Amino acid sequence: MDELTTGERSYAEQSLKTLADLNNFLSTHACCIETSSPRDLYQHLAKVKLILGNLNLSVSFAGALMAKHYLMGKLPMSCFDIARKPQGAPGLDIDARTIDGARVVAELKTTDPYLINDLGAAQKTEFRKDFEKLRNVQAEHKFFFVTEARTFQTMKKKYAREIPGITVVLLTTGDEHVE
Repeated sequence: MDELTTGERSYAEQSLKTLADLNNFLSTHACCIETSSPRDLYQHLAKVKLILGNLNLSVSFAGALMAKHYLMGKLPMSCFDIARKPQGAPGLDIDARTIDGARVVAELKTTDPYLINDLGAAQKTEFRKDFEKLRNVQAEHKFFFVTEARTFQTMKKKYAREIPGITVVLLTTGDEHVE
């Protein structure tokens, strides 16, 4: 993680500290179905939830770091800081520039499809909001990043046609698809 900005390093370190705190708690506090009461189970799970906080934001941040890494390898990018825009904040997930000033925009989904071969209703709604953002923005380079293989396959089969010319990328493998 040498190439991280100060903000990215801080966010990544906090995520790793959260995992260390969880590991410490789980290794020192056992909860067994044979000896635990419903109250014990609740207290155990509530403590895990407290330690993890909003884990989805940390997962999204890690995905955004993968997207940055992908872009830095794909395009001559100017330096940009993924930690500058809070995860979950409105607006494009990535809005950056290449060295020659070309605009690069992207949306990121760390979603695993709810159904076996399709997104769930709420997922479709959220994906389509991101599609709309990408279709409506002026940029030389547009990407829709996903982190899950099933999501990538679902995008290729059912949804990429809704975002023609926008590159769909599976970040874990670098596979790309454009309609």
